[in-house]
Amino acid sequence: MASPAGTVLPAEFASKIGHIKLINEPHIQSLIAAFENTDDSSVELIGELSGQLDLTKTGKIETIVAIDGSYLTIPNSLKRSKSLSFMSATVVTLNLQEVRAMQINPIIDPRDLTRQLEGNHGTIAVALPLSGIAIPGYTVVQTIRNIIHEFFTREGLYEPLNYLISRLWLPKYEMVENMGCIKCAKTMVLPRNKIMFACPSCGQAHTLSDYLQLVHSMPEDWARENVISDLASVSENLLLLGMIIKLSNNPKALAETLFVKDGPLVLRSQLSRLVFAVRAFFEHLRTQEITVHAVGVEKTGELVSHIPMIQESLKESGDFFLPNMKYLQERIKGFVYNDDIDNYRSQYGSKVVVRLGKDHVVAFNIPTGNFPLNPTMSDLMGFQESMSVLSEMLSSAHENALVPLKLANSLASISENPSKGILERFAQRLLRD
Repeated sequence: MASPAGTVLPAEFASKIGHIKLINEPHIQSLIAAFENTDDSSVELIGELSGQLDLTKTGKIETIVAIDGSYLTIPNSLKRSKSLSFMSATVVTLNLQEVRAMQINPIIDPRDLTRQLEGNHGTIAVALPLSGIAIPGYTVVQTIRNIIHEFFTREGLYEPLNYLISRLWLPKYEMVENMGCIKCAKTMVLPRNKIMFACPSCGQAHTLSDYLQLVHSMPEDWARENVISDLASVSENLLLLGMIIKLSNNPKALAETLFVKDGPLVLRSQLSRLVFAVRAFFEHLRTQEITVHAVGVEKTGELVSHIPMIQESLKESGDFFLPNMKYLQERIKGFVYNDDIDNYRSQYGSKVVVRLGKDHVVAFNIPTGNFPLNPTMSDLMGFQESMSVLSEMLSSAHENALVPLKLANSLASISENPSKGILERFAQRLLRD
């Protein structure tokens, strides 16, 4: 490694003569030749055709529910020690026939679209201080805890959270879920079906949102930016799961609804403590023979980047590739595969790549109930019907775009420009002394 520049002497630069000697090595030459070769016919196809779907079989689906979210952090332009984050998540409900009509007439006046969607969408939103701002008498962390509690209460997110943590679909369930007290740090088992509870050791008051540890192990006077990204993630997932939970008491309506979430079906880091309960809930639906159609759509990430290398194996609409965890770990992530299922605690859906049309090869996550390391098509809940419906929802607005998510994103997005300017002016009033 070359030495950096100092206060007096210049930086050291790498030797170009050394580069010439290295490039002349025979094995380096062969690698360069392979790198520069753009002839696709010489490239060995990877991935494989796992199966083919009949995309004409849409089943009984009549309604599409799309979920998308966005967040943005804004610092005070004058006092950089102060910053404020905004998060929103939107649910759009669409009648399948309405979406088909949009496909026939793709050029729609935005005012007409707004009127058409009026009453069919809802947005939840929250603002969080990350540093320099607090409720009088409270620290930044205490302020964030209070805001999250009020947000979960106001938007009904405690209902699905409590349902999952307490596994309320089971008449008798002995709680094993536990957390460390935010004051004395002693481990306590959560009481079942309680939103607010006290530490049995020190009496410190807690809320169920504390179990998510969104502000775990942080200084009292500031919080990391991942608080808002984690809050956005859990909010989107709870919106999705909350609607499925409510409709699970009406299996006919649930079977007629397709839920489409922007992003994978994952809860990462400390949020993964919910994943086992989510898997158990979907397994409960499976054992009760309750049909559910839910998908997560991956737009970025390692699997999406891998699609160009496998899409030639998926030649016809309906072709799909269902990789096992060994393939995902070794061929995509570059990790040594380990069949310990605890290593995959963030996912509650298996990944599958499907060709939906000539120009649409999309990466999906599909719920499976119990998490299989070697999934088969039969493990993917509602797979055939979900893909059939989405094959009618193709949009040319963006790469692999789908109409329901395009509409949800247009309502939920907090873009850098011009929305950031509007939010920044609003934030400046909040960030003043």
